[in-house]
Amino acid sequence: MVDFIEVIKNLKEIHFYDIILPFLLVYALTYGVLTKTRVFKVSTKDKKEDNEIPKNENNIYSVISLVFALFVVGSIQTVLFIENLILNVVVFLVFLLTLILSFGFIYGETIKELFYKEGDPKKGLNNFFKWLSIAIIVIVIILGMSALNLLEIIKDYFNSYKVGGVITDIFVFLIVFLILYFITKN
Repeated sequence: MVDFIEVIKNLKEIHFYDIILPFLLVYALTYGVLTKTRVFKVSTKDKKEDNEIPKNENNIYSVISLVFALFVVGSIQTVLFIENLILNVVVFLVFLLTLILSFGFIYGETIKELFYKEGDPKKGLNNFFKWLSIAIIVIVIILGMSALNLLEIIKDYFNSYKVGGVITDIFVFLIVFLILYFITKN
């Protein structure tokens, strides 16, 4: 019989969780984003389909992804951040799945009626999923901030200043935000 505890211990000994998994995660994410956005689109004289990526463009994406992944693995703080973030996100996703299953068991078919708008059933679900996705993104950002201990830093920042200093900082931040908003509006 296979002893899974021994397998996990052996994987820890060869630094599978510290080096290999973060490397693969960063490489796959970077490569996926680069191939999807096609930042370095190489123009070819052949009229190929727009979805088809030329081999030399693929090589560029591979090298860039490899460099990013090696830099991440070289920094122990980044690896620890990724480990903490993934742990927090997994716990949140388990909680979210449990919540969704609970709503499904409690409300059953009537849950659809809660999210449908009158006349157009798609509007209600789209609006719900839009707000749900925004809430999930905010929670993941907060989990990332807690993995970096940024929440403690922010709390210490607000506790160290007097009320006037905090209000001034918030006012300057809002002015900068409004300027950036109006510049990028169009």
